Amino acid sequence: MFYAKLAFQNIRKNKQAFVPFLLSMIFLTALNTLMLMVANDPGLAKLQGAEAITQLFGFGSVIVLIFSVVFATYTETILNKQRKNELGLYNVLGMGKRELYKLTFFEKVINLVTTVVLGITSGVIFSRLAYLIIKKLMGVGGEFKFTLNPSILMITILFIAGVYAWLYLINAFNIFRLCHNKWLIFDEK
Repeated sequence: MFYAKLAFQNIRKNKQAFVPFLLSMIFLTALNTLMLMVANDPGLAKLQGAEAITQLFGFGSVIVLIFSVVFATYTETILNKQRKNELGLYNVLGMGKRELYKLTFFEKVINLVTTVVLGITSGVIFSRLAYLIIKKLMGVGGEFKFTLNPSILMITILFIAGVYAWLYLINAFNIFRLCHNKWLIFDEK
């Protein structure tokens, strides 16, 4: 429980570093939710002339998934550079690799829960908006209804959890490197 409290305090104290990261991950989660929900909607597939929209969103969802991994890795790298001195200080004060692994694990769990809750919620809201726009553009009536597909939400959650697992592995590698190269703990400015 100590590491969870410390992780929460770290996130709160380092708002300038964590807020842009969290906002980008929430945006990517919402975008993935939107693309997957529209691409896999059974009501949209039944409409005449909707094949192009379904294919467009299907292809777009693959591109967004790839972009999400690349962008999340990039933002995590920036976050790690900003936090290198902090983790080095924890190491100098007596925290070993295991403690730093636990600390960053809890930080990732807190970030994951925040990202999933806010990202899925905003993704569902924007999906509803996208349905209304598609409905207006295609001129369809009541036969096209917004349906919330739990399996798509679960796929999105699993994907985002996988991205956070990847980011944790990046953190673990950086901590391993940091603890074995003690002369690289503090950046010279």
